Amino acid sequence: EHKVYIMLSPIEVTAEESAAIDKYIKKNGHVVVWVYACGYSDGVTLSTDNISALTGINVKEVASSSIINVRINNDENELTKGLKGIKYGNSTQGVNPLLYVEDDSAEKLGVMIESGKERTGLAVKKFNAGNAAEEWTSVYSGAMNLPVGLLRNILKNAGVHIYSENSNDVIFSNANYVALYSGFSEKKTIKLDGNYAVYDVNKGEYYSMNTNVIEYDHNAYDTALFRLSAPDKYRVTVTINGKGS
Repeated sequence: EHKVYIMLSPIEVTAEESAAIDKYIKKNGHVVVWVYACGYSDGVTLSTDNISALTGINVKEVASSSIINVRINNDENELTKGLKGIKYGNSTQGVNPLLYVEDDSAEKLGVMIESGKERTGLAVKKFNAGNAAEEWTSVYSGAMNLPVGLLRNILKNAGVHIYSENSNDVIFSNANYVALYSGFSEKKTIKLDGNYAVYDVNKGEYYSMNTNVIEYDHNAYDTALFRLSAPDKYRVTVTINGKGS
């Protein structure tokens, strides 16, 4: 079970798959991010009604061969705070159809402009608010290639731990390791989700026996790898021989 689910435009979602999403994902405060044409086909028909039923947000379409971009114009919502004016989408190739939100019950976060007409291209809608077991949030984007800042805000708002605030960093992590790749030479800070004994795998030595943050100087195009263990799992033992050394 995850806090955030990102649906990268699975165009066909069958009735069986949709039912599974309803049962296992749309609950427990989860956030679902739908990108472009999620569920446009149910395996039988092609319709924005299928997208609307899947996402819970009313989506419409218009024939278009335009490049689809969304400009964030609402920074009062936590998901788009500090992002007003940022534009994202498909900047090189036209997409058909153009999909947009037409839903008065959804909060509008961004707009797309096509043939001089402004339409809602990014929106959010909360369901079953106040019911912890059944509450969930739907975020729909009519454009692809969501910006890092938007994804980070979505994750933060859902309570997901953020290891790095630096958009240059690529983080890989599991229960025992955290790795950072970057193409830039600069000081790095990795914020851990608790206190750990941290072993620097590349250097072959412990960085710290008890810390919740890793700071180091990173070389461009390197990957730093750290092993994480419980801070009380290891002890330093000093042996003194009979000669007092």
